[in-house]
Amino acid sequence: MTTLTQSTLTGIRYRTDREAWEARVCLQGKNISKRFPSMEEAISWRKKMQEPKVSETLLTCADLLPKWLESLRNDPEFSPQTCVTYSVDAKGYFIPFFGKVKIKDVTDELLVKFTIYLKDVRHRQKPLSSKTIKNIIGSLSNFLEYCTIRDYIEFSPARSPLFKSKLSQLVKTRSQLKLNIKDKARSFDELNMLISACYNKSFELGLSVEFILSTAMRIGEAAALTWADLQHSAHSNGGQATYFITINKTRYHVTRKVQNKAKSGSNGLIPISSSLAEKMNTWKILAEKIGYDVSPSDSLLPKIAQGQRNLTETLIALSRRIGIRKTTAHCLRHSSVTFLATNGHDLQQVQKFARHSSVNMTRAYFEASYLGLESMAQTMQKFSFQGVPTCSKG
Repeated sequence: MTTLTQSTLTGIRYRTDREAWEARVCLQGKNISKRFPSMEEAISWRKKMQEPKVSETLLTCADLLPKWLESLRNDPEFSPQTCVTYSVDAKGYFIPFFGKVKIKDVTDELLVKFTIYLKDVRHRQKPLSSKTIKNIIGSLSNFLEYCTIRDYIEFSPARSPLFKSKLSQLVKTRSQLKLNIKDKARSFDELNMLISACYNKSFELGLSVEFILSTAMRIGEAAALTWADLQHSAHSNGGQATYFITINKTRYHVTRKVQNKAKSGSNGLIPISSSLAEKMNTWKILAEKIGYDVSPSDSLLPKIAQGQRNLTETLIALSRRIGIRKTTAHCLRHSSVTFLATNGHDLQQVQKFARHSSVNMTRAYFEASYLGLESMAQTMQKFSFQGVPTCSKG
């Protein structure tokens, strides 16, 4: 005989890997789940989801979008980065198209029209990429899911199999990776000029740029690094110690799935040159002197951790000042992988180093002839700043 407690907990389970309660419910043949910090919240949500939904409302999308964005900011599942992205999508794309539309009138057919509308939108005189369009649709899907949970509509039309099939037909992945690499990768001379300018501005800025170049890191990975991630191996290679950094998380992402994805094709260890490791040790002493915390759990690159966008803005300003092409933080990653590919390193080696989930992505970087092998740390050491860096806090 089923007890009251067992009945209450039907569709509720505790996820030890997420350290949260997960509630699941099936609506119109579709499974919907959501995680909560407490069992009571999970039970309450599931009960509310099973209640009859209000199908009629006079509220428009413009009325509900602010409420949705506010709910995201109060939900620990969503990072500050995600909230900003959704806010930009809402103001730039949802409101111009759906602003005056009543939420109950949003259908999968209207979503198809929205997708076609996005294909004609131009940002900075360029059409939106297929990836950007799918990301915008993903943001919209989250908004419609919120409307479903809050009883404004009965079911999210973005979950309709018909819409999903039409979306895949309308927005096909276009292979523009090679063109993107050529556009964003910078030359060896440009990068060394940039590193010198960064070190002249401050030791921390120069080291951050040299570090990202030497590891081909994503900016979110660099922001998440702590002092515990910098390790010196007891093993030796040709009589020299091996230094490496451990990549096992991404800034603001709380799920292990995203953290593991950041290590695609890698065991999470990235080798760095001995000269860079020596600068990291110098930085630890300097960082403590200028007021940063340097315990194992503290940020390795504090300014990046405090504001990732600030690094890109600084790089753009410096690159213009020294007369090279506009350079962003992600340009550094493209440049690093391109540099390894054109210096004769093995395809699988570079894929593991860059943490690409697909070998096809790595293969796009291999456009130069094979030039012979050397250690990756030795190759990246060519980016090492040769002057005398200043140690001011910048």
